[in-house]
Amino acid sequence: MSFNNQLANLQMNLEKAQSEAVKWESVWTHIKNTAARQTLLLGRIKMATHNLYMLIHKQMRTRAEASETTEQQLQKIQIYIKDLTEIIQETAEQERIEAEVLVSRGVIEMKLPEKSHSHGFYLYICKENPYSKERNSFDLSLHSAFDNMRHAL
Repeated sequence: MSFNNQLANLQMNLEKAQSEAVKWESVWTHIKNTAARQTLLLGRIKMATHNLYMLIHKQMRTRAEASETTEQQLQKIQIYIKDLTEIIQETAEQERIEAEVLVSRGVIEMKLPEKSHSHGFYLYICKENPYSKERNSFDLSLHSAFDNMRHAL
């Protein structure tokens, strides 16, 4: 009888151990799948970073260094974006000043757009002045500026 009890206890311990093994195998599989997803994501991030880095060097017409790490590439991308943002802000400010000068000279007039179409931009309307060279050259840059604003939105 004691052998039967001992055998039953051993059988119960075996079933517990097998159940624990299945549980830990499931946890291990989950860890491997998570690691694989994270590795894939990291690879995509590195590829995107490298692509941006190469685009910047192509735009700047410089040669990219193959030995740079992803962190170094990200630092160069950050510098490029900061520089480009500064250039855009300076250009926008210069265009605003030029438009104000033209408004003060009476070459163009400034109007607020309708609220439904407003994105914080003013509309500059060229006044009729067929003899003014200034109006014609500004008219072209004005259309270009509006096209750029439309694409930005």
